[in-house]
Amino acid sequence: AAEFLFSCQSKEGDIRGFIGNQYATYYTGYILSLLIRAGYEDDIRVEKGMRWLLSTRQDDGGWTIPILTHKYDRETGYRLTSQNMKPIEPDRTKPLSHNWTDMVLRAFAAHPRYRQMKQAHDAGALLKSSFFLPDAYPSYRAPRYWTRFAFWWPNLLTALDSLYLLGFTRNDYDIRRGLQWFVDNQQSDGLWNLESHKDISAKDFEERLWLGLRICRMFKSYYP
Repeated sequence: AAEFLFSCQSKEGDIRGFIGNQYATYYTGYILSLLIRAGYEDDIRVEKGMRWLLSTRQDDGGWTIPILTHKYDRETGYRLTSQNMKPIEPDRTKPLSHNWTDMVLRAFAAHPRYRQMKQAHDAGALLKSSFFLPDAYPSYRAPRYWTRFAFWWPNLLTALDSLYLLGFTRNDYDIRRGLQWFVDNQQSDGLWNLESHKDISAKDFEERLWLGLRICRMFKSYYP
C-alpha cells in the first residue's frame, strides 16, 4: 500500500492525482502523515514530500490549495482539474485556509524532526487562532465544520491532536478554548455528536463511541 502511494508522487515531491494534475497540498500532507506513522519517516521520498510542503506555504505561513487562490469560471475549473493540465502555482499573497493547513500540519506533527521546525510551530499558531472562525475559501467555509467529526476531514479534534504534537499545551488560550468546547458539548450519555448542529441519531451510536475514544485520548495527551 505504501509503495502504491509513493508511486503517485511527482518529481517535485507532492502526491498527485486527486484533482487532476493540480497540486493537492492537503492530501499530500495527510498521506505523508500516514506514511510517517507507518515507519517511513526516514525514507527519502517522505523527505522530498516534506520539503515540497515547506516550499508551498502562503506568505502568511499557512497552506491552501493552490488552484483556489485563483478565480476561474466553471468550465475552466473543470478542465484544469479533470485533464492533465499544467499545475497552477499559488498566489502566495492570498490567505491560508485553516482547513487545508490542518491537513498539511498532520505530516509535520507526525514527523519527529519536522514537528520541531519553527515553520510548523508558526503555522500551528495560525491554525489555533482560527478556531471557530469561517474559512477563507468557499469549500467547507462555515464555522460549523470545526465541530463536524467526519472521517479524516479537518475539525477541532484533528487540529488539537496535531497542535499537541507541535508543542502547544493546555495553558495556551486558544487550546483552552478548544478543550472547553468538548467539555461544554459532552452529551448526557457521555459521548459527543458527530455533527454538533444536528440531532443525535441511533444509527450513529457505534461511530460516536469511536469518536469518544479519540476525544478521551486527546484529553489524556493534554492532561497526562
